[in-house]
Amino acid sequence: MENSEPSDGPESGLASQATRSVPLTYSFRGPTVVVKVGPDLKQYHIHKTLLKYNSGYFCGAIGHKAFASAQDGVVTLKNVDPATFEGFACFLYHGNASSTKPGWTELLSTKLTGSTHTTELTFLVTCYILSEELLAPLSKVFFLQEAYRSTIKTRPRYELIAFTYDCLPENNPMPDILVDAHCDWWKYMGSAVEESDEDIKGLPAEFLYCMGVALCKLVRREVVECRKPLGQYKEVEEMLALD
Repeated sequence: MENSEPSDGPESGLASQATRSVPLTYSFRGPTVVVKVGPDLKQYHIHKTLLKYNSGYFCGAIGHKAFASAQDGVVTLKNVDPATFEGFACFLYHGNASSTKPGWTELLSTKLTGSTHTTELTFLVTCYILSEELLAPLSKVFFLQEAYRSTIKTRPRYELIAFTYDCLPENNPMPDILVDAHCDWWKYMGSAVEESDEDIKGLPAEFLYCMGVALCKLVRREVVECRKPLGQYKEVEEMLALD
């Protein structure tokens, strides 16, 4: 994101403030903020109250002196993909996001993961990553749950897993979920799992280690499948308490 992180308080405080509930009827009153997204600065008019109560980033940015443009009702997210932001905005207004809406696959930039594979899972994971960056705990929980469900029908590809490791902090549950899901798909598909040499070379060492451990458990029959119930992943229980 082009703007730096808000500096008027601890990150945890901003994120906590963003978990407050606010009636939708009240949210639709008052001014809107123009959010300019992506390299082409596509404009979205989002109600200020929704942004402040759902995102610690926007809560800190809107009206703060460190963000001169925000004082004029404009916030720029130049490095965010418009399709991903639309998923976040859809959650703000509807409490859900449509990963199958017409045209979203065309909008989802292939530059985001360096891949041409624009799947529902890619959409959900990138929306989750954006929620993490925007300090938006409620949408983060929603996209985590939806991505977890999506791994049942979609195999996480190597480039998406590598992208996730690059973007998320240590101890975040999403990489572990994708690793376990990938291993389960590998168990059933075996050599039919095709990935390019370039994708394989780009895999982080941490992923290779976790995948090795998971596959060993499968081979030794210590587990029937690697993918655990969502609540058993690290930090998820605390996240789900917000839902």
